[in-house]
Amino acid sequence: MSTRRAFLFSYLDRYASIAISFTASVLISRLLTPAEVGVFSVAMVLIGFLGPFRDFGATQFVVQSPDLTDETLQTVRNLQLGLGVLLATVIAASSPWIANFYNDGRIRALMLPLGALSTALLTRELKFKELALVRFTGACGGALTSVLLAWRGFGPLSLAFGALAGSALTSFAAIYSRPVHLPWRGGLRNARRAVRFGSAMTGVNLLVMVYGNVAELSLARLQSLGISGLFGRAQGLVVMLERLLMEGANSVALPVFAAAIRDEKPLGDLYLRAIGVISAVGWTFFGLTACISPALIHILYGSQWASAAPIAQALCMSLWLLTPNLMFNQPLVALGRSGLILRVATFSTALQVMAVVPAAAHSLQAACIALNATALVMTIILSVVSKRVVSFTWPALAKTLAHSLGLAICCLSGPVLVMLYVAGRPELYIAQILVSAALTAVAFLFFSKLVGHPVASEIQQILARRQRKARSASEN
Repeated sequence: MSTRRAFLFSYLDRYASIAISFTASVLISRLLTPAEVGVFSVAMVLIGFLGPFRDFGATQFVVQSPDLTDETLQTVRNLQLGLGVLLATVIAASSPWIANFYNDGRIRALMLPLGALSTALLTRELKFKELALVRFTGACGGALTSVLLAWRGFGPLSLAFGALAGSALTSFAAIYSRPVHLPWRGGLRNARRAVRFGSAMTGVNLLVMVYGNVAELSLARLQSLGISGLFGRAQGLVVMLERLLMEGANSVALPVFAAAIRDEKPLGDLYLRAIGVISAVGWTFFGLTACISPALIHILYGSQWASAAPIAQALCMSLWLLTPNLMFNQPLVALGRSGLILRVATFSTALQVMAVVPAAAHSLQAACIALNATALVMTIILSVVSKRVVSFTWPALAKTLAHSLGLAICCLSGPVLVMLYVAGRPELYIAQILVSAALTAVAFLFFSKLVGHPVASEIQQILARRQRKARSASEN
């Protein structure tokens, strides 16, 4: 499968899954209160901290490994199964203590083992059509279960059982779709290399979880579950939009970088081109989201969530600052530099915790300011590290980012003016969203072509390929 075709299927996969999750979240927000959502959010964050231990970096290890044998795959699978059983026991045993810590007994009922699945072999072979079907199956099952149970009055448990149903369906679909037969015999031969790489990536993934969720957990403990629920709803909206932008790109980027390394091709130009496209789209996308966040939250979730709008805008700014480095990990994983990734993740997480926890004790607004300050510092540090490892020059990076920044500013001038005009007038929110989105889309297509941005050539090639296929189909 070609790289562009892989990107297409990857984004179709993510768009479908995100659309389903988004629709479910809109419906559930009408059925559950902020406090009930906060209960589930805290439980899921805490369970998520154990997720990296269960995966143990297996997905990235399989994708980047130059040579794979049945013995290696057998070792990876047995490690995951053993860790899964162990961590399920830990979750069940720790639920009473966690419920007491957050002063809410409902958390105990939610601390149940929610499964996960490695799709590393499908990813390594760029089989994104199969991955799309697998994830779509899980997303549909999980969303339907959550909405039906919430409607029947199960409260935050509806979200937990929805996640469980989604994981189970995804697992069965992936087992059916996997490209090779994986051995199930016991044994841990050739485990040293997998454990060495997996230990570092497990640490990285755990630290990333802490980095992304320290604010929500701190607010739940130092303020209230209601405030944590508001923050979680805003973060859920913004993270969903980040997934819309990045998950499809990241799914393809790692195997593409790994293939380039196996072919002994330099990564600098490839990485800069990726940064150029991601920063142009990301800066425009997150800027537009910040402009229309009050309207989106009011229309989609209802007036009870109105206080989440300023939080969403602050989180959009944080992602806006981090956009040039959203693909930081992919070339480093492809290079096998898991130790360096771990050191960077340790520093960034420590910085985030030291900034956000004291701020959360003061107020929600202070926590949002701390998040943005940390993002600004980290985007500088990540740029320095990526330059040293991937090998590009500062002038080349500056030219790439300036090109994308100019494009984003041109695209966002319309939405900013519309936001200023509509401010405080909820009756115009629907019009604001439609007009702002239309202005941004037209401006992006026009100005990207006008300034000769690389994203314009990518769009042109996709359209040209579709036209050729349409002509070929009509001729046949």
